[in-house]
Amino acid sequence: MQTTTHLLFGATGLIGNHIFPLIPDDQYLITITRKPLPLNRKNYLNIVSDLSAVSINKLTFNNPIDYIYCCLGTTIKVAGSSEKFYQVDHDLVVDIAKLSNRLKVKKLLLVSAVGANPQSKVFYSKTKGEMERDTIAATPDVSQVIFIRPSLLLGDRDVLHQPSRFGQKIATRLAPFYSKIFFGPFKKYSPVEAKEVAKKMVSIAISSTNKNRLQIIWSKV
Repeated sequence: MQTTTHLLFGATGLIGNHIFPLIPDDQYLITITRKPLPLNRKNYLNIVSDLSAVSINKLTFNNPIDYIYCCLGTTIKVAGSSEKFYQVDHDLVVDIAKLSNRLKVKKLLLVSAVGANPQSKVFYSKTKGEMERDTIAATPDVSQVIFIRPSLLLGDRDVLHQPSRFGQKIATRLAPFYSKIFFGPFKKYSPVEAKEVAKKMVSIAISSTNKNRLQIIWSKV
């Protein structure tokens, strides 16, 4: 019997770091990282890659890939420019979508963002919207494409040696009050713990209840 295989991009990030502990030990996990990522688990393979379009296109695997998780993302400040931000949050993600299509995976799960809209005048939202649009166009042979649209992500970036974000620090302190501020149709704008987004992604991946070709999930709904 063929072992279920999960392929994870962004394993060292705020969401991806919470995904790999959720993968059942009897299922296979492959992570693609720029630096070696040894994990204390069986059925595991780490592939070190520069994550360029060429290297992603050359990836091959001995077993069929069932699920691909794309948790990549940066900020303009970290990337250094809007152009470099676009290369990560759009171009690199679409390259992974093309890989998913070549592999004909069952499910491709991607982290997007609340407000994603290719027509938006906000550069961040426009980039995420164009990523979603171009991912859909690039994946005709993927059984299901699922976008997770979280609002502001909460989590301990210090543990991951990531730069702290001022807004994230303030949001963490105010988190206990969010349930009173965001409700009804505005609930999707409430900041969310990265580990909860990870749980939702894995749950959707291994679930067999929803067969819709395209899904857009608000992480707080």
